[in-house]
Amino acid sequence: MRDTKEKLTLTTIILHWIIALGMISLIILGIYMTENHTYALYPIHKSLGVILLFIALFRTVWRFVNKLPKPVRQCTPLELILSKVVHYSLIIGTLLIPISGIAMSTFSGHGVQLFNFVLIEPNLNPAESGKVIALNTFLADAASLIHAISNYIVILCISLHILAALKHHFYDRDSVLKRMLGQRV
Repeated sequence: MRDTKEKLTLTTIILHWIIALGMISLIILGIYMTENHTYALYPIHKSLGVILLFIALFRTVWRFVNKLPKPVRQCTPLELILSKVVHYSLIIGTLLIPISGIAMSTFSGHGVQLFNFVLIEPNLNPAESGKVIALNTFLADAASLIHAISNYIVILCISLHILAALKHHFYDRDSVLKRMLGQRV
């Protein structure tokens, strides 16, 4: 089954809300961790990021197979362009943020775990009681910069996306938000 102008598939709706809530939660957690230097939360943040990456990969394939849903009403050319820019930026961001996070962790020597399952071994120096040794500080710093900038762009796009949904619902009084909540329009 495919998404239509009148109704989105249950798969589309579930993927949308998992990615939305997951990204917002991980961004909030990431900001909290960096602002408060709460290093104990990093393994949880990384594990959830890896899981969200796999869901985002599936959602990206799903989105390109289904295409973006047709607008429920006639839109201006500017609205259509902004909608596509924000939607595609969010899709790219949901992939780029976890990929850059994995790269940052890997190149800084910390490795990547999915909870207690090691995906990428940390680079430890046995002579110094297992102290982490960076594999490539330049690439770790570049990945860190990409991770940070991507998060700011995604925060902006999430904000615009939410504002647009509210505009559609309360000002335009169309059924965009109802459609994303699973209702036929």
